Amino acid sequence: MGDINKMIQWMKDREGKTTYSQSNRMGPNSYDCSSAVYFALAAGGFIPSGSMGWTGSLHDTTLPSIATKIARSECTKGDIFLSKYWANDGHTGIFVDNKTIIHCSYGRNGIYTTPADGGYMGYEPIEYYRLKNANSGSEENTEKEGEIMMYIYWKQQKINSSTYDAYLLNGNKRMYIKDNTLLNECRALVRLYGDNTKEERFYNDAFRVLALEATTDLVEFKYYANK
Repeated sequence: MGDINKMIQWMKDREGKTTYSQSNRMGPNSYDCSSAVYFALAAGGFIPSGSMGWTGSLHDTTLPSIATKIARSECTKGDIFLSKYWANDGHTGIFVDNKTIIHCSYGRNGIYTTPADGGYMGYEPIEYYRLKNANSGSEENTEKEGEIMMYIYWKQQKINSSTYDAYLLNGNKRMYIKDNTLLNECRALVRLYGDNTKEERFYNDAFRVLALEATTDLVEFKYYANK
């Protein structure tokens, strides 16, 4: 059985860290839309490692043997979109949920999470596929009773800046980490109570960090600030 979570994680592990290239599409520093999907499918165990093709072969041979076509309204985590598959400006990627996709984009110059609609999936016609023999795609609930959902992430200060600010996410609260002393204390907390010690970096306008900010409250480290 293929693993949808591993397939999507392959994409997430490279989000914001690689560039788009059709001439150097085999990684590890750059991919195009279809090579990224092939690598992700292999990481999820849906196709043999080393398999490769383009949007045309996804449509003609790869997806028909491992997936079935579905309607846009049915799309959910792990489903695949494929637009204008016969042309050089075709596109493909993977649904994170019905309204969100992760894909290697020419316009964003790399692998990014974006809204699904609004032209991000490419030109019509667009086809949608559900993988056969796949797990449900639901995340395992590894949080135990009494544990805290906590991790550190870094956000680019502004577009094109090389400077990033650190934040501690704690449940539905996020806190700005203003110096290295506080950063070290927060890292110690994450090791003790958190479930993710990987400190991801996000561009200033990345969809994931914008969504995170829209669903959490920014609060201060009050006691630290009063010292």
